[in-house]
Amino acid sequence: MAESIDAARERLEFHLWGDVFMPEHVHLIVKPSAPDYDMGSIRTAIKSPVSKRAVGLVQ
Repeated sequence: MAESIDAARERLEFHLWGDVFMPEHVHLIVKPSAPDYDMGSIRTAIKSPVSKRAVGLVQ
């Protein structure tokens, strides 16, 4: 998850102000750098690589 957050942060240009990793979920406080941003794109950029990897581990 941390690697996915870092990759998304670099690609979509946002700052990570805070995070809490829990066994089943994560809380993030982010601040986009660009005035025009899409929070859905940020969320997808973080979650998609993690979920694809998790599915690969289960199969």
